[in-house]
Amino acid sequence: MNQLEINHISKNFISHGREVKALNNINININQGDFVALIGLNGAGKTTLLRILSGILLPDSGEVKICNTCYKDNENKIKRKIGVVMGGDHSLYGKLTAAENLEFFGSFYALKQKQINKKVIELLNLFGLTQKKDILVETFSKGMKQKLLIAKALLHEPEILILDEPCNGIDIVTNLEVKNLLKKLNREYGKTIILTTHNLYDAEDLCSRLCILKEGQIIAEGAFNEVYQSYFKNAIISMVLRDELSDESKENLIKEPNVIDVIKKEEMREYDIVIDKEYGIFNLNNILQYINIDNLISINEKKITLEFLLQYLVEKK
Repeated sequence: MNQLEINHISKNFISHGREVKALNNINININQGDFVALIGLNGAGKTTLLRILSGILLPDSGEVKICNTCYKDNENKIKRKIGVVMGGDHSLYGKLTAAENLEFFGSFYALKQKQINKKVIELLNLFGLTQKKDILVETFSKGMKQKLLIAKALLHEPEILILDEPCNGIDIVTNLEVKNLLKKLNREYGKTIILTTHNLYDAEDLCSRLCILKEGQIIAEGAFNEVYQSYFKNAIISMVLRDELSDESKENLIKEPNVIDVIKKEEMREYDIVIDKEYGIFNLNNILQYINIDNLISINEKKITLEFLLQYLVEKK
């Protein structure tokens, strides 16, 4: 059974007197233990979708089911299943300590004081904040506040974590600490995690599944390797030269059976040679025969990264 189902979700807004379609018939199924990255350019609909999943925003049409329950049927039951981190550190109280913040927010749930106290100790220890528990949050760094926000979202032991840019604006060391914590929550504690991020390296490092949005629609969705193989089946040979490739050499390269295209980077003597892998095994000598070796600085196969895939899909579609 799917732990989270997003069925035909659409949402429109009025901006400057005209209707803007923020989400258009979104459908996603997420299983228990999935770690899903929602990515896309600004305005793609990522945060709007998270707000609907969190119950902050109502869709114009469609429904969200969490553990086979719809918001309209039992909103309180659903909210006990999810932990949400959105909107930065504004939901923390600077004049309270880390422990006081967690104790205060823990009182919102149907927990006894002993349960709250125990949970606060556990979370402060898990997030490496035990030594900071009696310090005012207003003195915390952005990274420490981010850790406390995620700890706050775990007070009621939710099954699903919904995070909007959890690593945004924090230093490299704290970013690594937060990512390791999220991996631990997913792999050891079995939490299903859905996050948005503009940091594509973090998305590749953290997540097992990918959902790319463009203008309110899903243009790619699935496991990383599945998406890579389904949407980009070619190989890229990157070549840097001392002098530009002659027109004759470029024409000869394109005539090679495996070669789809030769793309010159702007204002650089770097070329991407697009190879059709489905045609068969490609011999690098088929490229080198048209290149003066003394003119060659480097040649290698370019890794198909998430950044490359996102750019390719957005431009293609």
